[in-house]
Amino acid sequence: FESSLGGYTWGGAWVGNNNHAANVTDSGIVYSNTDNENANILYKALPDTVAGAKAWSVSAHIESQSGGLGTDTKVGIVPYYKDANNYVNVMLEYKSLDRPTELSNIQISGQIGDVGLWEGSLALQWANGYTFDTKTGIDISVTMAANKTIVVTLTQGSTAQTFTINPNTTLANAWPSEALGFGFSAQNCGEATFTNIAVAKVA
Repeated sequence: FESSLGGYTWGGAWVGNNNHAANVTDSGIVYSNTDNENANILYKALPDTVAGAKAWSVSAHIESQSGGLGTDTKVGIVPYYKDANNYVNVMLEYKSLDRPTELSNIQISGQIGDVGLWEGSLALQWANGYTFDTKTGIDISVTMAANKTIVVTLTQGSTAQTFTINPNTTLANAWPSEALGFGFSAQNCGEATFTNIAVAKVA
């Protein structure tokens, strides 16, 4: 499918079967993906004011009544997208059995060229007791920083936490040289809503 938001064309990069759909409006995106797949993402080109930046951020408000604490779901932001073989996916992972009352971890996946970012040592940040829950909505900001770190800030009500993730060797060696596109992802999730979408040049 293709739809538009803010004058830019969105496209779907799908693998596997077709258990996913999206409704894109001027106010945001309602996205469902019941596949247990990381590679199902919705993407578009960055605006000219951000494209080509060496460091940049993507932020949104995420809500999902079918995901969050106590479920086996993932939702997130794709801060870098070039094509189906070159993208970085930053996802909030929830689990029903392991730590069901808290956010399990922040997971980095994707692909750069023919190298999967999940190969070798997976870039993973444990959330360590934080209860950020998509059922009540989370503000998330993901920054691809100039020092080759990924900075994730989560805010819910009066609680805010910033995680600075040092990528694994695979991603560090293939770090994107400039901003191109961005997007959103959901995995095994009945419905996720992304609003207050913003992108900004950092450096």
